[in-house]
Amino acid sequence: MKKRILSIVLAVLMLLSVLPVPAMAATMDPTGPQFEKTAAWADKDAGVAQITMKVKGDPSQTYTQMEPTAIVLVIDRSNSMEDDNKFKNAKTAAKNFVDKILAGDNANYVQIAVVSYSGLAKVN
Repeated sequence: MKKRILSIVLAVLMLLSVLPVPAMAATMDPTGPQFEKTAAWADKDAGVAQITMKVKGDPSQTYTQMEPTAIVLVIDRSNSMEDDNKFKNAKTAAKNFVDKILAGDNANYVQIAVVSYSGLAKVN
C-alpha cells in the first residue's frame, strides 16, 4: 500500500513538472499569466486521479522568463515491475520524458536526475 501511495505522489509530481517553465515562473508576476490546477480522484480504488491545469494570460504579450528547474524521476525497480514489461515500459517512458523536456533551449535550464528503488534507493 505504501508503494502505491508513493507511486501516486511521484506520478503527480512528474505530471506537474511537465508544465512549461515560463508559465510556472511567470505566475509570480501579478501582471503575468495566471496558473490554476486541480486534482480529484477519478477512480480512488485503482489509484487514478484526474489532474486539470489551466494557464491564462494576455496572448498579445510574450513571456520568456526561464528559471532553472530540477526534476527527479523516481523509478520502481522491485520484483513487481518484472510482470507485463512494467520496468521496460517505465524506462521507455522515462527516456521519452527526458527527450521531450530537454528539447530545444530547455536543456540550458533543466536538470534531470533518476533515482530507482527496490527496498533501497539508488541514484542512477
